[in-house]
Amino acid sequence: QINRNHFEDLQMLRYARKQHYHVHHDFDTYDVPRQPGPRVITFFLYLSDVEEGGGTNFPRLDLTFTPKKGSAVIWPNVLDEDPMEMDEMTEH
Repeated sequence: QINRNHFEDLQMLRYARKQHYHVHHDFDTYDVPRQPGPRVITFFLYLSDVEEGGGTNFPRLDLTFTPKKGSAVIWPNVLDEDPMEMDEMTEH
């Protein structure tokens, strides 16, 4: 069992038509010295299908995941060898 102090609260997003995020990273240097530390992993669950657009794009990896209800994407935000350092490849 993981202690509650070692993870952040569940976050949910709902995009309206034409709404989007600009390219960003889920690692925040502000969190490094704080409890529970930086976000190590992101788990993204798609709750609906979309008619067009809406993909989660990782430009440095040249990958885009298209939303499909019930599918999920999980990715690391930190380096395997140092969980206090950002993995720049997972900018999305």
